[in-house]
Amino acid sequence: MPPPSEAEEFLPGVPDYSTVHQPLGELFTPVTSKEEWRSHMLSEEQIDQFWRDGYLLNVPLLSPADCDRILEDYKYFTGEKQHPGMKMMYEYHSNQSGDPNNVLMHGLGQWRLTKLFHDIIFLPQAVVKTSQLLNKDRLSSVYFWHDQLFAKPPRHGGCVAWHQDYSYWTRTKPQQHLTVHVALEDQTEENGALHYIPGSHRPFSPMKKKKNFKPVCANLKKGEASFHHALAVHGSYGNKSDRPRRATVLNYFADGTLSDTDEDLLKGIRIQKGPNGSYRLDYIKEYPHKGANVPADLSKYLLPDLELFKEMRKPKRGDWLAENKERGQTFKQFLISIKPFPNRISNTIFLQPLVFNEDPIPKSILTPLSDFASTFFGMPVKVAKRKNLKGKVKGRINDYSKNYQVSGPEVLSIMVSEKMIPREAFCVAGITFCDLYHHEEHNFVFGMANLSGSSGVYSLARYLSNFAESENTEFHPEREEGGLETIIKRACKTMCHEIGHMFGITHCTHFDCIMNGSNSLEESDRRTIFLCPICLRKLHSSIGFDIVDRYRKLKEFWEEHQQEQEVAWLQKRLEKIA
Repeated sequence: MPPPSEAEEFLPGVPDYSTVHQPLGELFTPVTSKEEWRSHMLSEEQIDQFWRDGYLLNVPLLSPADCDRILEDYKYFTGEKQHPGMKMMYEYHSNQSGDPNNVLMHGLGQWRLTKLFHDIIFLPQAVVKTSQLLNKDRLSSVYFWHDQLFAKPPRHGGCVAWHQDYSYWTRTKPQQHLTVHVALEDQTEENGALHYIPGSHRPFSPMKKKKNFKPVCANLKKGEASFHHALAVHGSYGNKSDRPRRATVLNYFADGTLSDTDEDLLKGIRIQKGPNGSYRLDYIKEYPHKGANVPADLSKYLLPDLELFKEMRKPKRGDWLAENKERGQTFKQFLISIKPFPNRISNTIFLQPLVFNEDPIPKSILTPLSDFASTFFGMPVKVAKRKNLKGKVKGRINDYSKNYQVSGPEVLSIMVSEKMIPREAFCVAGITFCDLYHHEEHNFVFGMANLSGSSGVYSLARYLSNFAESENTEFHPEREEGGLETIIKRACKTMCHEIGHMFGITHCTHFDCIMNGSNSLEESDRRTIFLCPICLRKLHSSIGFDIVDRYRKLKEFWEEHQQEQEVAWLQKRLEKIA
């Protein structure tokens, strides 16, 4: 094998190892003989077991010493060390769940950042076995698809919902993909090991029926791997142990796998082009009541009219997407995600005013917020009695603005512990004039949501023109630049963004959308207050409102609050879909 080429630089002095298409020699010595390759092959018995169960467990891959070396690199992704090339990650979430009590670090693209993560994708112990398992009864040429990281901290590590990997890869065909999950430390039931449903990869498998749904815990030792079929149903529970659970994942596919789409935007909404300029919606039967109540002409309301729905532009320096690598969520990914739905009992949105050391939110703001939320979501909205949480939540003085802030995660926790979520609540959105922060190293957040607790909290502090003039927020409506209506508009935007998260809608990266992430008030003001077609379909599939009637009521609301730009947008939208 020739010596590896030099990696191209992502930044000065920061190599991008994805530009090197062979091992760098950091993890294993090159294989030089057929005999050595054959030594890594699976037995016929192991292959038969894989095709019977859909997975193969406890396959030795790495030595404990190699795992320790890789875990040292892992610190870049758990925040223990700094890497200047983190923007090379295809996707990175320090906590994908959004719930501070159920933390799941997830990333894609670590092979670009370190030599060890680069070389593991070429590991003969993984690649040779993969070539035997991608297709039944024949060896396959192996192509690298992508890698992943999953880390669960001790005692509050999050779960991974039941899923099939190919559900994320349907844009490729045929289905000839395989996943290798490598345990970098012992995995047990207690610390959130992988679980599989035996036989679930087979079409019409009886194992997918509820009575036969009996998970098998992988129980991998440090350095062992599981190999699983792309249709095998698997997931993992939370980490309740005192030990972390860190793993790296390698995804491969066989030669001959092709892309199945050239239409990213329409595919994101899941609209198929038909004959004579017609359109057809996918996944109608996944709606409540198998889509029986879905309007026949629904697709016309979801087509991305690029005059009104602007495609996402390259982020500016300091924007949310410049600082956070996010790939967005298609409608299909939304469908297969674990999320709550309004039901016969829990069908009301509650706004919960909260006060700490600052002035309370006045009725002149709460009333229009309640009206807007009811129109935006098409659900009943109630304003709860104000709660004083002074002294009950950790706070600090912001190093930059010198104002008082409280911990958003602690607010979410106390909303659950103090039983602020009534039985009839689909969700509860806390609202306050107190500034919020997430982690100690973060400056501030406008808001955050706890999906598993059906609660969220957001702050209006930074919407006031006198923000940070005093340690605690004081509300003086007569001094507000732009008047009270500007504050109401900003508050409506943040409120519906956070409640949207509680429906399972993640940050939008497809269009200018109310579900875009924002890093500053300036960026938030640039964003629209409307849902893009992809996110509109997500919300519509959960609630089933009349789209035209919703637009009309939104227009009436903004007419009342003298927002000419929003009224003009809605007027044009209604004319186009009439």
